[in-house]
Amino acid sequence: MMVQKAKLIALSLVISLAASVSFGRAQDQNEEYQKQLEEWEKKKEAIEKENEAKLSKSKEDKAENDKKRALNDGNTLLKSGRNEDALAAYNEALGIDSTFSVAHYGKGLALKNLRRYPEAVSAYKAAVRHDKTYAQAYFALGNIYTQLEKHQEAIAVYDQAIANDPKSSKAYYQRGKSYLDLGKAKEAIESFRAATQIDPQYDTAYYSMGVAMVKQGQLEEAINAFESSVALKESELTYYKLAETYNKLNRADEALTAAENGLKKKPGFAPAAFEAGIALKALNRYNEAIQKFQIAERDSKWKQSAVYQIEDINRIRGEGD
Repeated sequence: MMVQKAKLIALSLVISLAASVSFGRAQDQNEEYQKQLEEWEKKKEAIEKENEAKLSKSKEDKAENDKKRALNDGNTLLKSGRNEDALAAYNEALGIDSTFSVAHYGKGLALKNLRRYPEAVSAYKAAVRHDKTYAQAYFALGNIYTQLEKHQEAIAVYDQAIANDPKSSKAYYQRGKSYLDLGKAKEAIESFRAATQIDPQYDTAYYSMGVAMVKQGQLEEAINAFESSVALKESELTYYKLAETYNKLNRADEALTAAENGLKKKPGFAPAAFEAGIALKALNRYNEAIQKFQIAERDSKWKQSAVYQIEDINRIRGEGD
């Protein structure tokens, strides 16, 4: 009886142990399954994020390509003079990216060509707002202000253009012109001189510097500036200003040479003819002087002055008689 009981106990222990082992295995399997499930969820989440990133990048790439294509279309249309179509293309680019400063700049050019100046100002301002180093846009904005005769505003933005592109001879030149229009000849001379230092071949900068020097009473310096200008590019206007300055210095022979050179460039050019007459009058070559003044009087702007000089020569001759 005792043996039988012992066997039953042993059997019960075996069954209990087997059940325990079986339960442990099931629990381990469940934990492994949960672990694999968690890993899959993580992989799934990573794949979804990767796909989203790829899709987002694809959209960004498409948007980038579309805005660049619209910009190029605008530039091509602008060059061909189709300003309205160019404007539409630039607006398309800005519809994709409102911070696209280059498109704002192109829009400003199209609007300027269409004489929509206030809108052009806004476009250029947007360009520099989104890119504070955009020297070309500052320069274009300054030119619009110059056209609108807002010279103080023009000078301020030309300063910005120069700050961002210190080698911009054109910005120095345009700033000088604005100073000259404001009657600030000294500041104008400094700007024109800076332009010629950057670009020694800048003939119009030498010319304008000469004009400013005449206003400052710096006549000898003005002659040097005009001579530098005409050495680079012959112009009837520069020869006229050179002749005028020589006449102011009572250097009649040199004035006459300059004036005659102006008339060779443009026969019948009234300002040069008038200065030739003044030089000839100073040299007591009255008949020749009258001939030059008669050329000048054909121009309504010079008629009154030319007639006065002819009458004055006749008066001098009369007194001489």
